[in-house]
Amino acid sequence: MKTLTKTYVIVLVVFSTFYNVFAQETVVDSTLLDQPYVYAPFPNTVGSEYSTLLGYGLFYKVGVSKNLQLKFTGIPYYSANNYRSEMFYNIGSQLQLDFVKLRELRGYGLVGGAYFHSNITYNGSDANKESSNGLSLAVGIGIETRFFRRLIIHTELTGGYNSSTEVRYGTNYFDTSLKVGVGAGLGIVF
Repeated sequence: MKTLTKTYVIVLVVFSTFYNVFAQETVVDSTLLDQPYVYAPFPNTVGSEYSTLLGYGLFYKVGVSKNLQLKFTGIPYYSANNYRSEMFYNIGSQLQLDFVKLRELRGYGLVGGAYFHSNITYNGSDANKESSNGLSLAVGIGIETRFFRRLIIHTELTGGYNSSTEVRYGTNYFDTSLKVGVGAGLGIVF
């Protein structure tokens, strides 16, 4: 019992010593908060991104107001040869509302959606056709920071609803689910 009490006293003394040594009053550097966002004069961004819920491809983002941005994402794809033809497209959009703006960092909340469609035909026959389409709606958070001069990089964490329909060789498959998604992209501001 005495050994256990000594152990508690020693741990308490060591903890309180380190606490007093390393404890500091938290002070936010007001100069960091007073500096304007470095990209405030440039409301437009173009680039490419990949998001598991909100689409992928090329994007265009425009500043609607001081703390509100609208982003459109999409990519078309078509390929054909002697054996098959494939057509795919993906479109998405986001509304972003800033909640943190530091000199070279922007934190934002987002709401958005995406739609995709894919169609593959083998040997020119409709009987050997595969198609799929889907819709996703999501909410999330993201951060954007300066990468190099006018290059920015962003990453997002989203959660939302995903619905897809797939037709393979005449059989229909339907899936709905709640998913967590991630996204990242690189863009140029102007």
